[in-house]
Amino acid sequence: MDRFGFWNIRGLNSLNKQKEIKWFLHSNNIGLFGLVETRVKSNNWLKVRNNLCSSWALCTNNSLHKNGRVWLLWDPNCFDVNVVDITSQTIHSFVLSKMTGRKFWFTVVYGFNHSTGRELLWNKLKEYAASCQEAWAVGGDFNNVLNYNERIGSDITSAEIAPFQDCVHWCQLQDIPAIGSFFTWNNKQGVESRVYSRIDRMLVNDEWISKFPESYLKGFMTIVLVLFSLIPWLVELELLSNITTCGL
Repeated sequence: MDRFGFWNIRGLNSLNKQKEIKWFLHSNNIGLFGLVETRVKSNNWLKVRNNLCSSWALCTNNSLHKNGRVWLLWDPNCFDVNVVDITSQTIHSFVLSKMTGRKFWFTVVYGFNHSTGRELLWNKLKEYAASCQEAWAVGGDFNNVLNYNERIGSDITSAEIAPFQDCVHWCQLQDIPAIGSFFTWNNKQGVESRVYSRIDRMLVNDEWISKFPESYLKGFMTIVLVLFSLIPWLVELELLSNITTCGL
């Protein structure tokens, strides 16, 4: 089984957080993983990487943003990863699984929290789509809801979701089937002011659905996580001949 995923970790400088991620990767046999909102500066990334998984390869976007918003880590024994493009909101790569021979594009996303910045993200994803002829998965924290039912506690306007919807339609992407919490973030305010939203997701193209029809996204709640504030997400791909659960 090939397993990969992403996690908005909301800061990776804590040793306890590093231990938690290391445990999660090891216990779930993950060989490829995106981390977003790392908040790790350029002079500290090597130390943090070594605490997580010293033998793994790492790509960051620290050269384009001082806080290293996006990381992509992989075990070279499990995956060959060719990083094709890095921006302040994405790391775009072509992946080969050494275990199964599967090939696919994987883009890790951490969208800016303002709409002007996300316009750059939508345009970049359209650029990627034009050259992604094979299976493509786009996962991470988009900082944007996609549909009207993806936030409670605060109204959603058409102006807010239209650019994201246009991008998804133009790129011919769709949500991969998911298991776990529908809402992925909350503002941690009191009950009367609490807002829940779905801003983390994995989108895939038609070629992905054709090649990996039984693949799915699974959300986890680890011991120290509170509500929906920090949820790791994992895609599972299993060989069709060995299906025992919902996988590919």
